[in-house]
Amino acid sequence: MALKKDSFRREYWSRLPFPFELRVYIFNVTNPDDIAKGGKPILNEVGPFIYDILHEKINQEDDEENDTVSYTVNNTYYFNIEKSNNLSDNMELTLVDLLTFGTANAIMKSSPALISLAAKAVDIIGNNPQNLFEKQTAKTLLFDGHSYSCEGVTEPIGLACCNDIKVSYQKYRILRRSENVFAFSIFGAVNETDIYHGKTCIRRGIRNIMEVGDVVKHNGLKNISVWKDDECDQFRGTDGIAFHPFLNKKKNKYLYVTSTFYCRNFVYKYESDIEFNGLKLLRYTTSVGTDTATNEKDKCYCITPDRCLKDGVFEIWKCFTNAFILSNPHFYLADKSYVDGVEGVNPNKDAHMIILDIDPLTGLVIRSHFRIQYSLILMNLEKYRLMKEVRDAFFPLMWADEVMILPDFIVKRIKQIHAMVTVAQVVSYVMMSIGLTICGYILYRAYKSRRE
Repeated sequence: MALKKDSFRREYWSRLPFPFELRVYIFNVTNPDDIAKGGKPILNEVGPFIYDILHEKINQEDDEENDTVSYTVNNTYYFNIEKSNNLSDNMELTLVDLLTFGTANAIMKSSPALISLAAKAVDIIGNNPQNLFEKQTAKTLLFDGHSYSCEGVTEPIGLACCNDIKVSYQKYRILRRSENVFAFSIFGAVNETDIYHGKTCIRRGIRNIMEVGDVVKHNGLKNISVWKDDECDQFRGTDGIAFHPFLNKKKNKYLYVTSTFYCRNFVYKYESDIEFNGLKLLRYTTSVGTDTATNEKDKCYCITPDRCLKDGVFEIWKCFTNAFILSNPHFYLADKSYVDGVEGVNPNKDAHMIILDIDPLTGLVIRSHFRIQYSLILMNLEKYRLMKEVRDAFFPLMWADEVMILPDFIVKRIKQIHAMVTVAQVVSYVMMSIGLTICGYILYRAYKSRRE
């Protein structure tokens, strides 16, 4: 069950022999003109757009002395129109302009006093956009991105903005098409590259199987090094693909997953016993959002301790200088005010909860649904031309369900492991019974001899 070279578990962990899925649901904007004049956003969920993901861990390096393995993650996304029920990712939708919307959000987080200069920079680079919303395809929002050119920009504020993007586009996770052309999308910058995941080092569990998968380093650092808080920056738990064997729902009420991509730990809580594909599993769940009202320790995830958002959302800003707000889909488990701010959002536990279904004997994840929503903040800004009349609201853009379900041929091997353990237990009980019988017989003979 350890991550030994050439073992079944190492093979499965290194490169899944099957694709898992990214199921994307996009919020189409039905009343863009009304929103610009202060109306309540009315959204219509469209999807799923389903992408197959080829997941592999590359550049692996084993450290025998410390019983660790280091690696980088590379995910490649392929659109699957058949699984999407012939819903094309070239379908045109009314969506937010990420340059206009995202810049406003970013500046209000970092330097609110510069909002009027930011608005001028957007006008220069975006060629004076006339609306907060535009017709885009799903593929543009998710991967290809809307391209903007810095070619010929000479105005000081526009030039400063372009120079910043040229230097820091990787930090902001922006696509670079050429020397002066950049594109803004949600997942485009992390497709077919391991640059943004960094190098992670975990325990192999050969010496201590109960440590298998535990994250010990990332990019050479022994902690997350983002939140400036010892507890929030501490690596806690595994990389989420597998856990230690012999899980017990009473002793292991909580499981911890370190997401180096989101720069934080997720705490999974035992939910229930379930049965799936002939296996008895333990179900765990978590929330993407933070809870600063009841958990003081979550304040480390705020931009500053006195600038925390209401419960159920998570600001990714400190992680990779991006303005997106993360949450469970449809603001499930979040403050009711987020749901009330727009129409078309309907939180539902079964559809929107995060799920880890784990085989307690092996610690392998048999089925998982990591569901996460990306939002921006619609805010009334007097000095920002396109947002002078809008109302304040949290504006969901899309949500994704990253689905991993082990295929039958792997489940069959896991069942074989269960059978082998059962046989071993039966054999041990039989041998114990035989041993006790022999001991009893010897004692009986000894007792009888003494009597005689």
